[in-house]
Amino acid sequence: MKKTITGTIKKIIDQSTVKVNVLRFVRHPKYQKQFRVSKNFLVDSNKKSDLIVGQTIIIEEVRSISKRKSWRIV
Repeated sequence: MKKTITGTIKKIIDQSTVKVNVLRFVRHPKYQKQFRVSKNFLVDSNKKSDLIVGQTIIIEEVRSISKRKSWRIV
């Protein structure tokens, strides 16, 4: 089973690469307050024409495509 996460497109870099921002909520271990943690992923994409900045997408983990790209759009 491959790991999947949901994120928002922040930047379309070139024909095959998209930068996706993933936002999640974490609870502090002592004070129990929730706070936001975000992380950017480089994602492989072959269908650039269908994608727009701000769109919510699902990405899945795949084998390494390059040094920093190891995710693909579902």
